[in-house]
Amino acid sequence: MPSVSISSANIQQLERDVVHIWHSSLDVSKEEREHFYSLLSEDEKVRAGKFYFEKARDYFIAGRGLLRILLGEYLGLKPAGIQFNYEPQGKPILTGESFQFNISHSEGMGVFAFCLNHRVGVDVEHIRPLVNMDDLAKKFFTANESALISSLVGEEKQNIFYMIWTCKESCLKASGAGMSIPLDQVEVKFEAGEDFRLIVGVDTWRVL
Repeated sequence: MPSVSISSANIQQLERDVVHIWHSSLDVSKEEREHFYSLLSEDEKVRAGKFYFEKARDYFIAGRGLLRILLGEYLGLKPAGIQFNYEPQGKPILTGESFQFNISHSEGMGVFAFCLNHRVGVDVEHIRPLVNMDDLAKKFFTANESALISSLVGEEKQNIFYMIWTCKESCLKASGAGMSIPLDQVEVKFEAGEDFRLIVGVDTWRVL
């Protein structure tokens, strides 16, 4: 999804019980980044200025700019005029709107989720080899999840580890709780008979 091509021509109207997922590189040109920055609210500009690392600041600006453009196309609003409110743990919301959204980014990749009538959360992680996956699973996962990770090897072990991690993060972001709830209090279960279909055992959240 090139950032310059987002328009009403390639955004379909959301229907109930449907989730739209967009993804885009956040490594944008200087001109695009300046445009995105011009769309931000004053509090977002202040937040951007607090990032210590330039790359992290640039990704935040691109991510929020793209989010505003996408929301503007869905809702028929000017991107710069969209006003966010924030839940206690920092999740941005649109007050008075049934339109739900969430954003995640990692290593220059941004992912955006939109849903009309259900809370939604999304997470993306840059996959990199981890030599201590078993230890991390014991620390952050439930006993069942940790045992599963310990039983696996190689690429399958890595893939399932990251799948469980991103499912947990997505669930907590959807709930608005963020990291105020420890990851080991959210259990990811594999649905019988279907590979990589996941059910999260917290408030009946479903992972797509």
